[in-house]
Amino acid sequence: MIRFEQTKDAINHIHSFHVALSEYYLTLSKHHGDERVRLCLHYLSEQELKFAEEMSHYKSQASAAILNTWFQYTNDDSILQIPTSSEADSNLSLNDIISLATQFSEELMTLYNDLHEQANTDELQSVFEHLKSAQVQKNKQLSVNLDRMMDV
Repeated sequence: MIRFEQTKDAINHIHSFHVALSEYYLTLSKHHGDERVRLCLHYLSEQELKFAEEMSHYKSQASAAILNTWFQYTNDDSILQIPTSSEADSNLSLNDIISLATQFSEELMTLYNDLHEQANTDELQSVFEHLKSAQVQKNKQLSVNLDRMMDV
């Protein structure tokens, strides 16, 4: 189990998740034969790097009081786990890739909801509410862009 003891631990884990997911998508793209799927994977990889940068920016801007806030939370270790890429991954369809991206996004939403519920101050709840709202907006934009790619 992953135990977040301070807000900064959660932010660090989320940042690392986005970086690892970007690398996963990039690795998949290098081994895939379908140009549309490679394009989609490159796009997803770039988006994950942007999300990681946003987490770094947030951490650099957040108050020490927020980052150092302690709270009781134990995360289910089955979420935010990047699968290892394998030869079989080179056969994933565009729909499979979109399903994976959706699954990871839903896991982040679950994490943000859980952290929001466990937050012990209004200010900390606001942090996770903001992250959750930002994820919803990103999901909408991602959906629009992926739909456009499917039409290509």
